[in-house]
Amino acid sequence: MIRRLLLGAVMVAGLAVLTLVGLAVTGISPVSATWRYRITVTVDTPEGLRSGSAVRELSNMERLFYWPEGGNPADIRGEAVVVDLGARGLLFALISDISEDEFYQAFPVPDGHGATTTEGIRYYKSLGTGQRAALDPDRYPGYPRMVTFDDLSDPMSVRLVYGIPHHTRTDLDTRVNDFEDVFGAGVQLQGAVVETTDDPVTWRMRDILPWLDKYYSRMFDGNRFHSYVTDTPVASSLSSGAFSTKGPSND
Repeated sequence: MIRRLLLGAVMVAGLAVLTLVGLAVTGISPVSATWRYRITVTVDTPEGLRSGSAVRELSNMERLFYWPEGGNPADIRGEAVVVDLGARGLLFALISDISEDEFYQAFPVPDGHGATTTEGIRYYKSLGTGQRAALDPDRYPGYPRMVTFDDLSDPMSVRLVYGIPHHTRTDLDTRVNDFEDVFGAGVQLQGAVVETTDDPVTWRMRDILPWLDKYYSRMFDGNRFHSYVTDTPVASSLSSGAFSTKGPSND
């Protein structure tokens, strides 16, 4: 069994090398694109609607070769969305390794093509600014995970407001929606909207959470890796990368 797995891995690696060599020889470059989008989160409160937004940047290219269930993860730059709820606190809608799928959900490629196919990359490359679409919370990946802090100076005080407790990617049925429990009666998530833009990527998280640089290489509970057996599951599941992709090593 192990021998078969190793043989399969070698074959995939060999195919990748041959593909890259072929592209180099022929001078053909894979289709690639970089685009920006603004994600806006709106919360309904007794004091009225409160919104916050962040501009992020995605870069991706077509897959060089095909395998079942395969894809080409995008490079994403940006930060969490911050919604200021006044005396109730700050809400953070996090950025993650599946944030690209929020964009793909909002703007599906016509004719059923995948996001990282040649047709998909060309479609996203052709999108003009000002295209808007609401995220569907009941379709993968749903809304982003959302948290708050009881004390902004203490990463251990982070609390889950909305989303999946352990960040299981597809099990939307387990998501938490604790807006009223955390922020008070009458506070509800209204929705999230994605809009294409050419505005610059927003970087302001360090002004809000100045301790972020200490937690890019460890979780908020101080451990190196996420633990599922813990009394602090939210702090154990988060590091600074969920708030900003700009860390001390790539400032």
